[in-house]
Amino acid sequence: RNPNNGSAFRYVLSLYYPLRDNTHLEPIGLISASLLPNKLIAASDANRSITVLDGDMRVISPPDQSKIGMPYEDAPAAMLADEEGMFSYALDGKPYFMVYTTVPLTGWKIIERIPQAVVMADVEAFERSFLVVLLGTAVLLVVLSHFISRGISRSLVALNAAMDRVRQGD
Repeated sequence: RNPNNGSAFRYVLSLYYPLRDNTHLEPIGLISASLLPNKLIAASDANRSITVLDGDMRVISPPDQSKIGMPYEDAPAAMLADEEGMFSYALDGKPYFMVYTTVPLTGWKIIERIPQAVVMADVEAFERSFLVVLLGTAVLLVVLSHFISRGISRSLVALNAAMDRVRQGD
């Protein structure tokens, strides 16, 4: 729970790491870091959301704080079984890409959900650019081939005219 009563967030993410003596490896302290969920919410927007899950696949920090402590339901746990990965998944009838990784120290999973339309918009923009470049290259090749063939045919016409003059005795 968030110890700051004036904060709008009920929970904070707290990470602890034991500090050990180098010679005897005895614990001598603890490093603590706390992160307010607004940092993750700020990284989320209408086009993507970031969720943090604990080792039991329960929500630690979503954009919606009412889901904290609840089992993660946006994707089946089997799809998140590996340490990291990406998959396509439909949620509420809308297609999404889910990208996730596991934090080795804590076993927490960080999941980013991105609508496929957002990702595919970049691909479609690339396809349009590629088609424009391809069309421009084709037009350039046609113009170049026209000038090259015209140059060759002029030489052949001149050679044919010279041969006609030789046939006529010139």
